[in-house]
Amino acid sequence: MSNTRTQVVQGAGSLDSDIMIVIGQPGRESDKTGDIYSQGAIGEIFEAYLDALELDRESIWITCAVKCMACDSIHGKLRNRAVTKDEMEICSEWLNLEIETVDPKIIILIGSVPLFMVTKLTGINTHRGRFISVTGKKYKVFPLISPNMMKYSNISQAAKDILIDDLDNLKKGIDKCLKRNLD
Repeated sequence: MSNTRTQVVQGAGSLDSDIMIVIGQPGRESDKTGDIYSQGAIGEIFEAYLDALELDRESIWITCAVKCMACDSIHGKLRNRAVTKDEMEICSEWLNLEIETVDPKIIILIGSVPLFMVTKLTGINTHRGRFISVTGKKYKVFPLISPNMMKYSNISQAAKDILIDDLDNLKKGIDKCLKRNLD
């Protein structure tokens, strides 16, 4: 990955946050800018996620499970590809250190890569939309579908409704964790 990336994409936000968001890997824009989900259609969808959860980038910690964009060079053009298990294993040390440093109460896992790296569970559709305890850890995780999946115009209304329900369940847990909106 280091041969095709522009830069290592670091986490950003508040290291003192009770909420941490982990996405899988930087996309093309994040690789260029160093900012996670800050541009284009994906950035807009991610901001809608944050708005629904009443969170802002400055009050939470946002990071990538894998710090470099995974891509292959095909006919001189870079194409995104899935992260391999070897790459996840190599990057796990950095992610675990980041989790230990932030020490969050809730980790929102966006997509299958962070789900596997933090919990060793597979199948984002099986585990999404609910809080999961991680053995030996004081934090809970909440897997969500990636904004990358939501950007396609052919996504069904049923899938959008599922995401809305997931965000509502997550917001209730965040409200309880942060002791806000409890009236």
